[in-house]
Amino acid sequence: PALILDVGRAVAIAARNVPWNAVCLPQAMAAKAMLARRGCGSSFHLGANYDGHHTLTAHAWLVAGGIVVVGKSGIAGMTPLARFG
Repeated sequence: PALILDVGRAVAIAARNVPWNAVCLPQAMAAKAMLARRGCGSSFHLGANYDGHHTLTAHAWLVAGGIVVVGKSGIAGMTPLARFG
């Protein structure tokens, strides 16, 4: 669990300090690569939500060891569409 939390914190810090908008998708991809490099498996999730007012919202999150590594804040209301890993 410590490794998983450390990777999540590192990705969150990096996302705040890059010159582009590092939203959930690149964060989840980066965290998955970082965990894989350290021999830790994870599941990459994609979901979507339609609010009924012509707005479709997509979200990505990463789960490892039962812990949401990145993307936890956007999971509520999302319909899971795909899981990789």
